[in-house]
Amino acid sequence: MPDFIREISRAARNRGVIIDNVVSIHSTIDTEQKSYIISPVFEFELKGGFLETGRFFEELSKRIAFRGVQKARISYNEKQYPLLTGKYIIEFKALKGK
Repeated sequence: MPDFIREISRAARNRGVIIDNVVSIHSTIDTEQKSYIISPVFEFELKGGFLETGRFFEELSKRIAFRGVQKARISYNEKQYPLLTGKYIIEFKALKGK
């Protein structure tokens, strides 16, 4: 999973979006269910323009591992305008052990 997060970070930089922080919220790795698929959830703090952030999410949604954005909170500071700051809770899907 760390390689996947690095890949996402690289894609964000290519789109002009800065990832300030990534926090693991929830993971199904340790559950008792006998499933080969896990659904890790991460909170991403992003900074970037509105259009750049949209393009980043459009590119992210085309990936097989992307499951969806569960929650998003976008804010802006007039001193940093036109940059927006946002916290996004994103769910992915992956195979156990990968």
